[in-house]
Amino acid sequence: MRFSFSRRASARVPVYRCVPLILVALLAGAAVAVSVGASTGSASSPQSPTPPTGAASQAATATQTPASVGAAVTPSPGHEPSPTPAPVPPTATPAPASTPAPARTPTATPAAQPAGPATGEGVVAYALSSDFFVYAEPDTESEPVAQLSYEQPIALLGAVRGERVVVGDQTWPMAEQDWTDLWYQVDGGYVYAADVWIPGSGDVLPDLLPAGERWVDVDLSNQTATLMIDDTPVYTALVTTGKAGYETPTGVFHVQYEVLNETMTSAQAGITNPAEQYDVQNVLFTQYFDFAGDALHLNYWQPEAAFGSYPTSHGCVGLYLNDAQYFWLFGRDGMVVDIHY
Repeated sequence: MRFSFSRRASARVPVYRCVPLILVALLAGAAVAVSVGASTGSASSPQSPTPPTGAASQAATATQTPASVGAAVTPSPGHEPSPTPAPVPPTATPAPASTPAPARTPTATPAAQPAGPATGEGVVAYALSSDFFVYAEPDTESEPVAQLSYEQPIALLGAVRGERVVVGDQTWPMAEQDWTDLWYQVDGGYVYAADVWIPGSGDVLPDLLPAGERWVDVDLSNQTATLMIDDTPVYTALVTTGKAGYETPTGVFHVQYEVLNETMTSAQAGITNPAEQYDVQNVLFTQYFDFAGDALHLNYWQPEAAFGSYPTSHGCVGLYLNDAQYFWLFGRDGMVVDIHY
């Protein structure tokens, strides 16, 4: 039997039969859509997924299995995560530290300065005569403990004040030169300042000077006396010579004789004026160059300012201590003394 269907007949399909078909079609369409979406997501560029929220976020977290549970997470190189530091309390700005004052070192009371020339350890002087002594105390009344020899080197250890030997008991008016009570401490005792010569800078014992004719050039205009060897000056001293009415004679003379310690008087010099009378003891290192009593010698009674400045004597050539000592070491009997203006 042949059956045929028309459009109208299909239109009359009961409703309860159509509903299942519609559900089937919807489900099929949904499956296709899911399949298409999945294939599309895997083929496209990766997109940052939108993180689930709420309950969906918790379900997703519960179903995810980490790659390694309990394993340490290796941070990306150069980006080590730093823990959030604990808040640091603000540091108080310290008050500026005051610089401590340096400790004060107590200043020792200075020792008394030695009188006269520098006489510390290492200074060497030379004895001027074998007639001089080392004394137990700085006084010629104390015990002599050693006798010196001519040009004996002596190490000086210090200086003190003691007996004013050259002045002695003389009471006539005189200028007081600083060295006249000076004594030097040496090993075993003391020596008087006038008895030893202390070399100045560049000075040497006259015995060490070059050979040649020794003579003295006295310049009355400049108040100087110069020791000469041939035509070479080796030492110049400031002097004080004869004052007006008692001028030092000019000309060429010779040392007649020498006296280590002389007493000079106006009577000896033939001076009769009562205002010019004198009697001077302990005139050391005297070298007479004529028979009228004129000499090169130590002058300890005139002020130091007179030497090299103005004449004060009765005709002699007066020398200060160190110069008189050196002239004594340099001099010889018969030595020429040339005196001029």
